[in-house]
Amino acid sequence: MEANERLFHKIEDFLDGKLPPGEAAAFEREVAADPSLAEQVKLHRFEREGMDYLVEKDLIRKLKEWEERPPEEEPPTKNNGRKWVFGILAAIVAATFFFLYPGPDPDGGAPADAPPQEGPPASTPAQDEGPTADGKNGFSLPTPRPAETELQAMSHSGYGFPDNLAQGLRSAGAGENGGPLAAGRRALASGQPGQAILEFRDIGPDQSPAENELAEEYLAHAYYLDGQYENAARIFRDIADQSSSLTRKRAQWFLALSLIPDYSRNRAEVDGLLDELSQSGDFAGKAGDLKRQLAEMR
Repeated sequence: MEANERLFHKIEDFLDGKLPPGEAAAFEREVAADPSLAEQVKLHRFEREGMDYLVEKDLIRKLKEWEERPPEEEPPTKNNGRKWVFGILAAIVAATFFFLYPGPDPDGGAPADAPPQEGPPASTPAQDEGPTADGKNGFSLPTPRPAETELQAMSHSGYGFPDNLAQGLRSAGAGENGGPLAAGRRALASGQPGQAILEFRDIGPDQSPAENELAEEYLAHAYYLDGQYENAARIFRDIADQSSSLTRKRAQWFLALSLIPDYSRNRAEVDGLLDELSQSGDFAGKAGDLKRQLAEMR
């Protein structure tokens, strides 16, 4: 391709807005610095505008001709009457068939050659395999990674993503944008706890105290969901030490679940937490069940 031809196509692409932003900006600088090139671009633009004008003028002329001389209607053909007759006969035949045909026997079941109707197979979510539906608008709550040991499976059996944080994930799953917690919530809602950890760890002290507290709790759950139980336990322990009664019991429950995968090392702390939680409160029944399961393993 010759230089003149390449320049021609480049000017056309420039006027069409097809050049990449960086190349377009560089070409604009060339046009500003080169009067000859600027004249060529101006000529291209003038030719385009002239062509558009001619096309528009021709279209206006044709529209005026159509207005002054509307298209003539086609004269009725000799077969129009026959078409009406055939149409009426077809309607009569269809009506006769509809009223005289007895239809399928309601007591006879499906025709012999009709295959049996099968509904879609019921899907049973496997344990520890991604988010589970919470029944609200099809949203799914995050679940832990697949268990690798019996103790991890026991811990996971008592885990459920807390309601106080689930609403934030529903909003993120519905496309809510903005706010320092939004990116981490979206990662959790899409089953990516590792990415959520990175997002929540980046939330610094420049945020409000309420957002900081939420970020810490989300981060603890992201660690747990990702199988980083020791990091989760560290944060849940801090929350339990600094919280009111209701929040403290919730944090103690998740702290116990985070310690159970390494029960041989954390036995004393786990047993103490389960003893306290099984006395009363929302987690009493679950704590009692875990105590019995751990006792059976000894």
